Amino acid sequence: MMNAMNVPSKRSTLEKKLDKVIATLFGVLLTLCLIGAIGSALFVNERFFYLQLGNNVESEQFNPGNRPLVFVLSIFTLITLYSPIIPISLYVSIEMIKFIQSTKFINNDLRMYHSETNTPALARTSNLNEELGQVEYIFSDKTGTLTRNLMEFFKCSIGGETYGTGVTEIEVGVANIEEVH
Repeated sequence: MMNAMNVPSKRSTLEKKLDKVIATLFGVLLTLCLIGAIGSALFVNERFFYLQLGNNVESEQFNPGNRPLVFVLSIFTLITLYSPIIPISLYVSIEMIKFIQSTKFINNDLRMYHSETNTPALARTSNLNEELGQVEYIFSDKTGTLTRNLMEFFKCSIGGETYGTGVTEIEVGVANIEEVH
């Protein structure tokens, strides 16, 4: 059961925050539409003669005798009118910016070239530029200097059979003790 943890989200913090902003804007849109539709259904009245809302109304949208229909039709009208509040193109713009940053800046950065393996930087995902600035762990030794965290295989024993030809610290210590005696 040790491996039964929740799988971490692979979405960036920018995408999570953008989703919250869009959800908030959608809530604001629905609130505005409900307030407007309720106001439209309540205040439509025949006394506003200059709007020509009398019995000869061509459209049922402003008929004071049918307020529930006025409410429903006003909701759809207001959703259509207020829909630019939600910027759908924001997702597209952010993805294009991340794509350009990864292809033009990261892939062409000469300081990100690894000379030991003759490997240039290659961004395989557009989220790489967001992940580069997030340092979670720094490995250091007792003196505080940074280490490369390079691990080498020396030796292991599985079922009593030894694999590997390296000399472990225990074997070095035993050899030093035998030399002293």
